[in-house]
Amino acid sequence: MHGNGINFGLIIKKLGIRDDIVGKLDLKLDAEGQGLTLREVLGSTNGEVEIILGKGRIPRRVLELWGDGLLRLLLPTTWFKENITDMNCAVGRYDIRNGVIKSNVMLMDTQRITAAGEIGVDLKTEEISGRFEPKNKQAALLRLGTPIKLSGTLATITAASAIRWCWPNPNR
Repeated sequence: MHGNGINFGLIIKKLGIRDDIVGKLDLKLDAEGQGLTLREVLGSTNGEVEIILGKGRIPRRVLELWGDGLLRLLLPTTWFKENITDMNCAVGRYDIRNGVIKSNVMLMDTQRITAAGEIGVDLKTEEISGRFEPKNKQAALLRLGTPIKLSGTLATITAASAIRWCWPNPNR
């Protein structure tokens, strides 16, 4: 299946999620599975998925506030900016083997940050596991962006900081 120029902003709006996302995507899906129920088909699926998003607009809080520097966010000139940011592009490539989706590439780019990640979804159990990390394009004294770890199931996704804090052991 190939789809070019799919309006993902309109889809998100029609689903009642948000109405301020704008953009189009190209989708390439080459997958097959067998079974008598949707769960059986998904659990046996093998193939590949590729999603490419071109220029678009997304809520600023989604990426820019997550990955930006603290000092830039405190500057009065940033207070008057729109709550929308321009997205340069996003790419996702995934392999599906025996109902398990694993990312090969996941990347989203804006003017100020790039967020990269990896994700895995078991379609049989609906378990999800992933990690995403923002990278500033400009130097920042104090960076707010920390890696985010996703876990749980598709129905109950949990996001938590993926940073491990290591304190010196005074007994060593």
